[in-house]
Amino acid sequence: MTMQREAEAATAAAKETPTPSEKEVQSPAISAKIREKLKLFLNEFDFTSFWDVTKPWVLVPHGSFLNAFDWVPPVFREGHWNLLVCLHFAFTVYSVGLMCVYYVFTKPALIMEANSNNNADNNFEYYDAYSSQWWYNLAGFAWTSFVIASILFRGGGPGSWLTFTVQTWTLLWLRHGLSTLVSLWPSYYVVTLNEYLRLPMLVQSSLTFFAWNLILAPIIYSRMETPAQQQMFRNVFTNFRLTQLHLFVIVFATIQGVYGTPARQLSSIDFCCTCLSVLQYAFLYLLVLDRLGIHLYLIYSPRTNLAILSWSLTYAAVYGLFVFWRKILNLYIVEEPGSVS
Repeated sequence: MTMQREAEAATAAAKETPTPSEKEVQSPAISAKIREKLKLFLNEFDFTSFWDVTKPWVLVPHGSFLNAFDWVPPVFREGHWNLLVCLHFAFTVYSVGLMCVYYVFTKPALIMEANSNNNADNNFEYYDAYSSQWWYNLAGFAWTSFVIASILFRGGGPGSWLTFTVQTWTLLWLRHGLSTLVSLWPSYYVVTLNEYLRLPMLVQSSLTFFAWNLILAPIIYSRMETPAQQQMFRNVFTNFRLTQLHLFVIVFATIQGVYGTPARQLSSIDFCCTCLSVLQYAFLYLLVLDRLGIHLYLIYSPRTNLAILSWSLTYAAVYGLFVFWRKILNLYIVEEPGSVS
């Protein structure tokens, strides 16, 4: 009941938030005025405040970065963290850390475990250079690099890497690049890094695709109250960059993770890597972005019990996707001649 009341209060507060005029809605996403305000903030802000215990937790007025998040209900951006959320987050960090330590010290190395029945020297065999898979990885690396350049120079700039979506695309870029490189330079460390990134890439791409297209986009669109706002939403979120990041991300991830590199049995260490990848963003969001009043995903705000549900569902989804992708990859594992099934 508490969560329901908080959600109802948030909805009511959001409805009271003034909506922008049609002229404002049709303006570019990042205007010259906003860029000037951002430059001024970066020049004046004292980044040592993050370590100054005498400073308040929220380092910007009203918990809204450059007033860009005034539309977020105050219950999500102002005030102390919810005690239950703090305990929940601490327990999650402890559990993930304990699991990682256990598997790292009690299980074989990832590459050795994946190939113990296939190769006597336990080296992971990638596709040969200039094979069809190699050419796909090269083309995929070139395309994902083009999208990253577009984000840097024509999109939101370096600040875009504060979002889970762009970090996910970066994993996609790394996997294509490393899979191209490793066929030419089969270093154990390059192979291991590439395999550590396989499941995080698949899981984060899945989360981005399904969360945006099935949950966030429909909810945001339903909140648009005027035709101008609806048109703005369609124009912005169906442009080239965001279509790549929200829609084609799952296509590239599936091809790369299943076809672009040889399929192998996913292990507990893969799951640990994925949990750590998601957890690092949780640290960034809660310990940096929240303090700066950047509320990209307000349901993860640590100030209401709603965060307990949202974070719990996220990690449940991570485990469910681990099971799903393990089954998919098992279908494509090619048995070596003479190997025992």
